Amino acid sequence: MPTENEKKIVLLPDTSEEEFLAQSSCVLYIQQAYLDTNGYIVRIRKTKINNYKKYVFCFKHKVKSNNGYRIVEIEKEIDARDFNQLLPSFNSQLIKTRYHIEHEAGMWEVDFFKDSNKNNYFIMAEHEMPEFQLQIKSIPDIIYNHMLHEVELFDENYGSYRLCDIQHAKDILKTLT
Repeated sequence: MPTENEKKIVLLPDTSEEEFLAQSSCVLYIQQAYLDTNGYIVRIRKTKINNYKKYVFCFKHKVKSNNGYRIVEIEKEIDARDFNQLLPSFNSQLIKTRYHIEHEAGMWEVDFFKDSNKNNYFIMAEHEMPEFQLQIKSIPDIIYNHMLHEVELFDENYGSYRLCDIQHAKDILKTLT
C-alpha cells in the first residue's frame, strides 16, 4: 500500500494567491468532504483542472510499522453520480484552490482554503516525500518567503479533515501569530 509522508508548511495569512498563480505549473479546484469516523479518514474529492473533472474516494489510516507509524492511503476513482449522492451524508466539507509549484527537490502543492464567500482562511504548502525520508531537501523560495510554521510530521491538527473547521484553522493561526 502507498504510504503518505507529507511535509507541511503553514504560510502567512496575507500571502498573495496571485503570486502562486503566476509561478504554478497547474491549478486545481478541489471540493472534498469527510465522513465522521473513529481513528481513520474517509474522504471523497472532486478535482477540476480546466474542463476536466475527476472524482476520488479515499481511505486513510495511521498504522504501526517497524519505524513507528505510517499512514496507509488507498484511493479509488469514482463517478460523478457516486460523488454527488455521497456528498450530503459527509458532514465536513471544504473548498480549496491548489497550486503546483515545480522545484528541484520535487513537486510542492500549495492549498488556499476557502470559506463560503471564497475568501482564504488558511494557506498551507505540502511536499510528498518518499516513505522513510524525514526531512525535506529544500524549500522553493516562493514558499520559504511566506513561511509561518513548519509542521511536525503526523501532527493531525493540520490535516485537511481538521481544517474543514474554519474556527480550528483560525485558532491555529492565532496561536502561530
